Amino acid sequence: MKAKSWLKYLGYLILLALVLFLRGFVSSEASAYYSSQFKMSLPLMSLGIIVSMLTGVVLGLEHFVTEIKKPGKWDLNVPKMILIGIPVLCISLTFYGVYTQNSIYATLMANNLFQMLTGSLPLFQVIFGYVVITSFFKSEVKKEVPEVEEIAENEEVIVTEEVVTEETV
Repeated sequence: MKAKSWLKYLGYLILLALVLFLRGFVSSEASAYYSSQFKMSLPLMSLGIIVSMLTGVVLGLEHFVTEIKKPGKWDLNVPKMILIGIPVLCISLTFYGVYTQNSIYATLMANNLFQMLTGSLPLFQVIFGYVVITSFFKSEVKKEVPEVEEIAENEEVIVTEEVVTEETV
């Protein structure tokens, strides 16, 4: 049993290392592109964001695997997604607002806030991936007890008559 647990966490560690290696590779490619072209590459920037979010997904993968094994119906923790997921996603995608010069981001994100969050954007992207993967869970399916009328309609009921005598009472 312990060997299985060790192997499971070793697998998570290897997967996390691969994702972090991919993140470093994408980051170095984006830096090289910026150095040669003097502009940001939208596809590389998008890939970097996706890989950072994938890091959060890998961190929350154990929860998801546990939920897969449970019986029940898939459900979504909507308050968690709305109150934590959407704000973190908006902060995570700040570079898109700056890159595309979107007026919504210009209005919502003041320059001081953007400068403060710029170094933390990958962290917010990881948090978003973790929030998304841990927001899915399985709820128990309630078993309804069929009513007597339903049983009578679906099954044959055999009724036996018992004769009550003075000996049985």
